[in-house]
This record gives sequence, structure tokens and C-alpha cells, in this order.
Amino acid sequence: MELICDKQQCTGCGACWQSCPRRCIRMISDSEGFLRPEIDAEQCIDCNACRKVCPALHKMKKEKFYKQQIYAVQTKDMKMLSCSSSGGVSGVITRRILLNHGVVYGCAFDSSMKATHIRLDSVNESSRLFGSKYVQSETGESFTKVLLDLKRGKNVVFFGTPCQVAGLYGILHDTSPANLLTVELICHGVSSPALFAAYLRWQEDKLKEPITDF
Repeated sequence: MELICDKQQCTGCGACWQSCPRRCIRMISDSEGFLRPEIDAEQCIDCNACRKVCPALHKMKKEKFYKQQIYAVQTKDMKMLSCSSSGGVSGVITRRILLNHGVVYGCAFDSSMKATHIRLDSVNESSRLFGSKYVQSETGESFTKVLLDLKRGKNVVFFGTPCQVAGLYGILHDTSPANLLTVELICHGVSSPALFAAYLRWQEDKLKEPITDF
């Protein structure tokens, strides 16, 4: 099988398959449940679009005169804080953007308890993004949807791990539109989706009922 980058470098961000004009790349789960790209060699036209956006092959450009500043932040909304893993910052940002008719992308569990990136345009759904997921998220078509929203003039916020944010900027060709805010999580690697699924099954067997929230 043809590789886009070394398997040990691949983060499974999904930028490669989202950029493929022939849709000849699929994201396939490996033995541990981590997503890896698989290329259909018969359909591939060697355009190298996938390699051009791969964050493992191209390091992001650093701002030359960027001054780093660090803040400790906590929401004053006690209900939001109780539903959050830390200070509730993502909830504050999400609601602010959605109340101003923007859109937000972030990780949520679907009905089968799979972590996946979703698009929100209603503040009524903002709680779906609260709390840490501790497992690799499927980005799906979120990068290309972000690009479409930006072209429509929407204010967009994207929450993700550093590698997912890098994958998004790869799709955007390293540009940073004024109407885009990206928020990276401090990340030391994500847990195995296969192990997480096995853990949920174990809990369901122990509790004798399905897991609906985590």
C-alpha cells in the first residue's frame, strides 16, 4: 500500500482524504483503532494534493514576531463550569460565536459513543462540545466545511488537537482568514479508540445497560 507519510508520523487528522480530488483515499482504523489513510492506487492520479496538506510532512510556519502570553481563565457561569473538564473556556467562546450567528466545529460523541467532529450553528446544542473526550476524534469533512463557511463570510471557531488544527491550515494552504479562530488543546497524544470502545462494552456488561454519556 502506498503511504502518504511514515505511519509513525501520521496523526490521522484526515486532511489528506479531504483534499483528494478523486476521493481515492479512505481513513481506515488500524489494529488499535487509530485512523490511517489508505490510497486506492488504481484511482490515484499522483496529483500529490494529499502530501501538500499533510502536517506531518510540512511544519507550520511560525509567526516571526509573535509574543507568547499565557492566561488562566474560568467562566463565571457555574452551570457551564460544572459541565466542563477545566475552566469552561470553550463553552464561553462557543456561545459567544453562536449567539453572533457564527459556526463552531468541535468534538462530540455521536449516538454510538464515537468521538467525531461536528458543526454547530445553534447555541442550544453547544453543550455537546463540553468536557474532554480522551480519544482520537474523526474529523470527517469538517476541514472542507470550514473552508466553505469561511468563503460564505461566516465567523468560524475550530476546536481540536494541534495536529488537527495543523491539518485544517494545510487545507487552507497555511493562510489564516480574519474570520477564523482556531483553539488547540494541550495534547500529549490521544487514547486508542479500540481500547475506549472495549472499555465501554465492559462497562455495559457490568452495568447491564447501554452507555449513553461519558
